[in-house]
Amino acid sequence: MSLIHLVDQKDATGEVAATYEQVKKQIGMIPNGLKAFGSSPYRLKAQVAELGYYMTHPTLGPQLTAAIRYVVASDHQCEYCVVMNGGMLVQAGWDRGVVRELPKNPGAAPLGVKDLAMLLTVIKAVRTPGEVNQGDISELRSLGWTDQDILDGVAHGAFSMAFDLILNTFKVTPDNLKSPST
Repeated sequence: MSLIHLVDQKDATGEVAATYEQVKKQIGMIPNGLKAFGSSPYRLKAQVAELGYYMTHPTLGPQLTAAIRYVVASDHQCEYCVVMNGGMLVQAGWDRGVVRELPKNPGAAPLGVKDLAMLLTVIKAVRTPGEVNQGDISELRSLGWTDQDILDGVAHGAFSMAFDLILNTFKVTPDNLKSPST
């Protein structure tokens, strides 16, 4: 059970109700992860805007961003995000075994060379930021990533860490989704 009140759509008013309507139109439901932000209209809107930016990012595709979130969530034992993002990867056709092993072996992710390089750099940045070097950035640029893409990729990893911290702190339980390990 969550340590803070998860604001249900039926109880939402004002900006929270309006933001929930927007989310429901986009994904058909209000996930518990967003309900946890319902007590702060500003935080909720900021969270939805951030997620929306990456859902429609022109170069960082949905499998790449889900893989980033999955590895970050696994590193931080955020069950909510492991279940949510692992499920997205499985739905996208990834083998469950590959998904389960992704945190230990991200180089085996079934992504193209360009996306795989971004995934590996973002993981390096969130795990050991001091070890990211000019060679890493030059490699990404040589594959066609722009500085905006690189910044957005690393920012997505950092954003995921913050989201995991909040969900773990308040013990937000996953929605009724299957874990990729089952």
